[in-house]
Amino acid sequence: MVTKSDYGLGPLYHGTSKDSADAILIGGLLVVGGQPIWLSYSQEEALENAQEKEGPPVVLEVNLPEDWLLERGEAGTYLSWRDIPPEYVKAISNNPGIEDWKPKFVMYHATPAKNIELVKQEGIKRAIQKISTHRTPTEPVVYFADDVETATDYAEQSWEYHEMADPRWAIFKIEYDEFPTEPSADVVWGVRGVYWVDIDIPPEHVKLYGVFDVEQHKWINVLANPNTAVGTCYTDAWRFLIKQGEGYLIHGSVQLSAEGARVNHAWVELPTGWVWEPQTKSYYMIEDFMVMSPIEEHRYTVEEASIMVARTGNHGPWNAEERMKHIGR
Repeated sequence: MVTKSDYGLGPLYHGTSKDSADAILIGGLLVVGGQPIWLSYSQEEALENAQEKEGPPVVLEVNLPEDWLLERGEAGTYLSWRDIPPEYVKAISNNPGIEDWKPKFVMYHATPAKNIELVKQEGIKRAIQKISTHRTPTEPVVYFADDVETATDYAEQSWEYHEMADPRWAIFKIEYDEFPTEPSADVVWGVRGVYWVDIDIPPEHVKLYGVFDVEQHKWINVLANPNTAVGTCYTDAWRFLIKQGEGYLIHGSVQLSAEGARVNHAWVELPTGWVWEPQTKSYYMIEDFMVMSPIEEHRYTVEEASIMVARTGNHGPWNAEERMKHIGR
């Protein structure tokens, strides 16, 4: 393998289906089941590859760093054996695969909880960022993260940096069917998983996701999903399933002790007869996993889990209305 610059490559292209494209723009391109990520220097070839998949075809543009390692595939194609983060992937304009498709732009913004009512009324206003990095702009900007976990991590860094008395931070969800395209709205990569844009975000595109206590590292309330268990089990289980490329994502509940209350939870059931449990990051035989008295409420295939994240902008749990709307059951 050699670097992208050694091949003298410009933008590369990846062909996929419409539903997968939505998930890729949120979570990036993943190496699944030990298979590398397929890329082409030709939009036309990427479109041909996309047309072999189920669903309307979509072509994505991939802009990798010059030192990114690639393996040469068949004529005009290249293979990446590393996951490609979403910041390197974008939907091309006038998509040759499908004319009426537009990606849904979903990001998350963290701010002290005292600002909740202000943000609800006025939206998210540009401000000077006080955590300095080599890429920090000196002009007022709006910062956001590509997932809830990165937003909460960023809130913790900000809270520690400023030595704030109140550790409660509000996480807001930013949603656009298509993000503004005027020059002043270019999205710029800041530090890993965090971005900025030099426009204000109006309140109609902002929704309160929940309140997070950064000192205790736990959710006080997750308004988008009131029954979400404390922790990242839903996100971790989804990512594990997508990475494996097989099995089922299970949403349900477990009992951590004989006297303990039931806790909402997510896990992955593999075709090998094993269960992957995200809290311990461990594998269990199904009979061993039964000691937690799991109750399954819903299960999702890899495709269904990808569609649900792409359409809802979160990793669950999902309600009956969302399931019926997006996967028809």
